[in-house]
Amino acid sequence: MTRDYKHAKKARDRRSTRRRRTDEASTPGWVWLLAGLIIGLLLAGVAYYKDLVPAAPTIVSAGDSKKTPAKTETKNTEAGSAEEAANKKPGFDFYEMLPSFEVVIPEKELDVRRDRERTPVREQGSYILQVGAFQKHADADRVKAKLALMGVESNIQKVSIDRQTWHRVRVGPIRDLDELNAMRAKLLDAGVEMLIIRSGA
Repeated sequence: MTRDYKHAKKARDRRSTRRRRTDEASTPGWVWLLAGLIIGLLLAGVAYYKDLVPAAPTIVSAGDSKKTPAKTETKNTEAGSAEEAANKKPGFDFYEMLPSFEVVIPEKELDVRRDRERTPVREQGSYILQVGAFQKHADADRVKAKLALMGVESNIQKVSIDRQTWHRVRVGPIRDLDELNAMRAKLLDAGVEMLIIRSGA
């Protein structure tokens, strides 16, 4: 008996194709879509709930920040790192970050007075003479040049107050009271009005 193997292969292919189609049809696409949607909503709900629950407040006294936690050695490195994480006190970066902050103190809060009198200053401290404040740098530079012609060394300080840029023309700081009073007299003789600012003790 002879068999026709040519047509037997086609019959096998038809049967396997039918099997594949029935396997694919067993799980419709909308089921996968619904499952993905439910999983996504559950994850979003967990994340939302996690944000709603406030973290437990930690209270640290000033004395605790100076102490450094003692490290204990353990044979198991994983247990050791977990203990170190539990014993570690919160660190404060305030003293490292402080020098990078620039604080501009408004003129109202400084010891400022308009200098029109010829009475000498008698209080010890560091003083700055502010000759003017201008919104344009060119105006401030013009006043600085005028002072330079008088033999007075000044500088221009750029500050931002209430979202406006100001260029202050300042002389000082001057710590010697005799030098301060002589500088004031020189500027008043030239008709230059100024603010006298006591910047430190």
